[in-house]
Amino acid sequence: MSKKLITITKIILGILSIIIPFKILVYLAHNYFQIHNYDQLKWFILLICFIGFCISGFINNKTSLKLIPILYTSLLLFIPLRSFYFPLIYYLFLFATIGLLLTRREISRKIKIASSILISCIFIYFLMSQALIIRLGEEYRIDQYGDLINGKTIWDFTEKKSIKLPESAFMNTSFNSFDLKSIKNKTIYISFWATWCEPCHLEKPALEKLKACFVNNDDIVFIDISLDLDKNKWKEYVKTNKPSGIQLISKDDGKSRNLFNLNGIPEHVVINQNWDFEKSRSIRRAYKLLSDPKSLNDFIYRK
Repeated sequence: MSKKLITITKIILGILSIIIPFKILVYLAHNYFQIHNYDQLKWFILLICFIGFCISGFINNKTSLKLIPILYTSLLLFIPLRSFYFPLIYYLFLFATIGLLLTRREISRKIKIASSILISCIFIYFLMSQALIIRLGEEYRIDQYGDLINGKTIWDFTEKKSIKLPESAFMNTSFNSFDLKSIKNKTIYISFWATWCEPCHLEKPALEKLKACFVNNDDIVFIDISLDLDKNKWKEYVKTNKPSGIQLISKDDGKSRNLFNLNGIPEHVVINQNWDFEKSRSIRRAYKLLSDPKSLNDFIYRK
């Protein structure tokens, strides 16, 4: 077997050695360990990235450095997990790079130790900043706050407090940037949806009815945010159907899902005048929340 063929074989095996552990760990997290929202745990995403690239690095520890960047194509695996967004993508590249670096003989021991300490600190930070919850059985229920009812919390070092509206710009139908924080001293009701989402379309009549109920209340702003990748298709839908309220589209659907902790769509978020927010899946509950500021704040601050 020629040297060139051996190198190509190692590269292919290197890519497979990233894909296979990825598939196995995702399967185990979802089906065996029953980890709730495993795809939103940054430490889990970084762990499977590091493991895969370490294995790939051992296979290719003698492969020319010029060919090593080919292995980074495996990071596309994280797109379905909605993890290929900024700034998490920086950490993915960092963990992948250090995973490969640790297997190279030409890299000094001091650099390897420093790199190991760096990613260990980052990993521990993410590990401590997100709760680990295990589902008890396939059938599980969510309470009004979106928390798992029949689940077991393994650890949760986070403080239970309201979530502030993140710095996140969207685009209007003219494709100009729109920042939610430009809306001040208002109660905001956001509906996340997409043109390809059939449940979103089925929910549209109830949503429009809710908007009509508060049409004369200037203190309440309704915003629909699309997670469509095809912006022209979304714009055509808005033009044809003329839904009420402000119509926006996300510049990065993966980032929006992460910032607002969206497990799926349709999803609704209610924001008070202090820019604190909470998810509220039920449109029926929205009538009370939008009618009574006290109920809204009790809901957001979980009183």
